Amino acid sequence: MTPTDADVLAFAKRVIELVESERNALKAAGLDVDLMLKTLTSLLEQAAAADAQQESAKRQSKASTESWLAVKKTTYVTSSGYLDMCIAAVHKDSDMAENFRRLRSRMHRPNQEEQPIVSPIATPVKG
Repeated sequence: MTPTDADVLAFAKRVIELVESERNALKAAGLDVDLMLKTLTSLLEQAAAADAQQESAKRQSKASTESWLAVKKTTYVTSSGYLDMCIAAVHKDSDMAENFRRLRSRMHRPNQEEQPIVSPIATPVKG
């Protein structure tokens, strides 16, 4: 199982506490305790800064998404309202109004002009 972010940071803090509390025994065993503490402390500071940056990016992303959704909704509602006005202007029961209404019904369908034409019959190649 992969450790969580909080698990990793807490683990590093506990290792720092251990190294600090057993400094003398670890030095006597030949370990460079000062380097270990300096390295872990620096990594924890980097991790805290990176975490803060990531959290800020998440907040910005959420705000950006909310802004996009609001503008998207307003754009659709306004476009739909204008289409309704156009339909009313050419008389709701006219052929032109029927063509106008197709814009809304085609909204989720791909544009037929943009679709490649696929021939079901292979065309012979002349050599």
